[in-house]
Amino acid sequence: MLWLPARAAGIVQHAVLLGLPASSDPARWRRLRRVVAGRLVNCYRPDDLVLSLAHRAAQLKAFGVAGLSPVPAGAGVESYNVSRLVRAHHRYRFTVGPVLRHVGLTED
Repeated sequence: MLWLPARAAGIVQHAVLLGLPASSDPARWRRLRRVVAGRLVNCYRPDDLVLSLAHRAAQLKAFGVAGLSPVPAGAGVESYNVSRLVRAHHRYRFTVGPVLRHVGLTED
């Protein structure tokens, strides 16, 4: 279980996670939420083949993978399907700017 000391609360202004190979368990995301003072954003692609194969190999059963689906409501997380911006898992690094604009976290 992730333990966060009280002094860690709100130490991150905003966090945007792209194609995250982690559980979408709301309890885990609520703990992470305590560290992020501003927006906590999960960007996912339901058709991400790389994450789908990794998910099958790891057999994450209770919850899905955050990079493949939205995080369930109530965890304090915004979820965006970025399939139209990111064509494949290995392309996330080339699309950071467009994704940040899509979720409204740029200073344009």
